[in-house]
Amino acid sequence: MNVYSRFEEDAQHAILEALDFLNRLAPVSGELRTHLQNTFHVAGYSKDELLLRAGQISEYAWFLHKGSVRWFHFEREKEVTNWFTIEKSAILAAKSFYGRISSIESIAALGNCITVGLTYNELQDCYNRFPETLLMGRKVSDYYQGVLMDYNRIMRFNRAIERYEFLEEVFPSLLYSVPVAYLASFINMDVATFYKIRSERRKN
Repeated sequence: MNVYSRFEEDAQHAILEALDFLNRLAPVSGELRTHLQNTFHVAGYSKDELLLRAGQISEYAWFLHKGSVRWFHFEREKEVTNWFTIEKSAILAAKSFYGRISSIESIAALGNCITVGLTYNELQDCYNRFPETLLMGRKVSDYYQGVLMDYNRIMRFNRAIERYEFLEEVFPSLLYSVPVAYLASFINMDVATFYKIRSERRKN
């Protein structure tokens, strides 16, 4: 087991949570469980530390045991937030990871984070040796495809309130724990409008 943790965290607990997450996607056989326990990489990241930098090829598929991360890119020298991933979820830059191409976006820790991951080659080995992992991978990819389709549809609405409601529904835990600039950028809204809508909804 490879462990690279900067925090006082029980790596074994993180691995068990990752296995439980996978088991909810498809039953994890005893043989696969043993293999993953011996293969998983547990890593710690500090606030603003990058898990993936734009221009690099994504080498890992992660389970986020603790913390939250932000996906972003630069557009005309302005930082644009594309997505968030919260703890107990998968982090997968699918196009870069599976296509072995440079990522157009970066992924940064919003605070102290702990991940459990597999490299591309390790995951391919799992796909070849353990057929159930193919179903797990497909379900993770399908989930991301579904929520991103919803996001793109919502962002086409003209009404700012509908975009805010999407954020409120999908990432309620982030509304008061993440810088407003990131949240407003994510739903294509200026900061002043974001504060106004949030204040009005708190009154209600």
